[in-house]
Amino acid sequence: MRAAVEPTRLKILFLLGGRKRMCVGDIAKGFKISRPAISHHLKVLKHSGLVQTEREGQEIYYAVSMDRIIDTLRALAGSMERCCSTGRSK
Repeated sequence: MRAAVEPTRLKILFLLGGRKRMCVGDIAKGFKISRPAISHHLKVLKHSGLVQTEREGQEIYYAVSMDRIIDTLRALAGSMERCCSTGRSK
């Protein structure tokens, strides 16, 4: 989850979430940072399991690992509920 809290990575996740898959060049078009910087962020997201890759020829395509993101959000919600729900109005 820590990988997703960085603003650029969060924007990448939202961008990928709206599409089936994208290559680095297409992702980079939506940002004002370099393609190598985007590649670095994608590497962190892949290492964390939040994105998955598929190679076609020389191009690597990235897609959101929706199951992993949903599991992570459920775990976060559960943690928040356990630690912070006392006195919460329903």
